Amino acid sequence: MGKPAVWFVDDLSSNRERFRDNHQDAFMVTTFREPAEVMDGLEQMGPPDALLCDIYFYESEEQAKRIEEQIGNAAARLRALAGDLGAGKKDAQAGIRLIEDVTNYFKGDPPFPLYAYTSKGPYILDDSGFDRLVQSSARWLFKGRNTPEAERRVISRDIKALKMLRLQEGIRKHLWAIIFISAIIGWCAGKFL
Repeated sequence: MGKPAVWFVDDLSSNRERFRDNHQDAFMVTTFREPAEVMDGLEQMGPPDALLCDIYFYESEEQAKRIEEQIGNAAARLRALAGDLGAGKKDAQAGIRLIEDVTNYFKGDPPFPLYAYTSKGPYILDDSGFDRLVQSSARWLFKGRNTPEAERRVISRDIKALKMLRLQEGIRKHLWAIIFISAIIGWCAGKFL
C-alpha cells in the first residue's frame, strides 16, 4: 500500500511549501490555495485520506502575509505573557500530565475519548505542551468556544465512534474462534444428523 494521500489548503504559498517539505516523505501531499480547488479535487480525484484546512483566506497573498504577521506578533506577546505567568512550568500543566498518565495507564490506548478541554491552551501553551498532547492522542475541545449542544455532539460522536472501533477490533480479534467453533458445530451436526 502506498503513502496516504494528504491534502492541505492554505492561502499562503510559504505555508503550503513548508507543509509539503515537512510531510512529503510520509504522505502523498497535494496542496491547494483556494477552498474551491479542494471541491474540484474531490470531484476529479476522489477523497484523500486526510484533509487539513486553514480557516482564514484573504483576497491576496500580500494581505494574508500582512495579517499573518500581525497575528504572529500578537501571539508572541501572548506567549511572553504566558512565560511571565509561569504557564510553561510543568506543575502549571498538570492537566497535560494527567492526560499522559491516563494514556500510559491504558498502554497508549484509552478505552474512551480523552480531551484537552481548555480555553487558554491554544493561546499560551508552549510547543512542548502541544507536542505532549499530540503524543498522548488527546483530542482538542475548546472550552467556551462551542455551544453546549455542539460540545455534546462532539463528545457523543466520539464515544460512538470509539465504541464501534472497539467492537470491530473485538470481532476481528475473535473471528478465528467464531469460525473454528462454527466449523466444529457444523461438522458435529453433519455427523449426528
